[in-house]
Amino acid sequence: RGLGGSVENAGAPSGTGGGPGGMGNAPADLPPVEILPSDAPEEPDPLQAVVLTAAALCDADASYLADARAAGRTGFVVELKGDNGTFYYTSPRALKDAAVPAAVTESQLHTALDRREDLTAVAQLSCFHDSAYAFSDMAGAGVCQKNGYIWYDYQNSHWLDPAKAGTKDYLFAVAEECRDMGFDEILLTQFHYPVRGKLYKIDYSKMTVTREAALCPFLPELREVLGEDTALSIEMD
Repeated sequence: RGLGGSVENAGAPSGTGGGPGGMGNAPADLPPVEILPSDAPEEPDPLQAVVLTAAALCDADASYLADARAAGRTGFVVELKGDNGTFYYTSPRALKDAAVPAAVTESQLHTALDRREDLTAVAQLSCFHDSAYAFSDMAGAGVCQKNGYIWYDYQNSHWLDPAKAGTKDYLFAVAEECRDMGFDEILLTQFHYPVRGKLYKIDYSKMTVTREAALCPFLPELREVLGEDTALSIEMD
């Protein structure tokens, strides 16, 4: 038997069953039973993407997108916010000096995305690992020590606390910018609480839920902000 195939109707073997004393004949030839495929939706094909910098994407004289199509790629990923809080475009959400010197403008990105044709455009954002913003708003967004000061990981960088309202306000606004520029998908990296460093120094005493419970509503709430037309994904470390 198999999907789309057939199974012969199972009758009693010749000379058994069907009559007094167990004697009888198998049923006459019956039509086969067809097993139809299930109605479960097909899994989408995985994205075959090339990684581009924001500056490369906005270079009108370059052939990166044409090269990606020629190589059979179906999309491209552009890092727009790094884990130190650096922005690779001139976001109004970027802190002073947080944008790289060669940062492109939102208008340049919007124009570049108009050239993507059938390619899927993915904006990559470092989520909760953001040194600049965490340091700038320790109480409202940062993962802090028990003395109230910002916590440092093993690389002396800082993290945003998913349980704090300031974190959501900031990250949701950045994701909305990416959607409005024309990106088809938002890819969040570093989607977790700190897992390395002197974790015992972190103050979790004011949390009213577990860390897992603090993370769970983040994606559904961001989905509501972005709407259904923008894909949302996370990178699992």
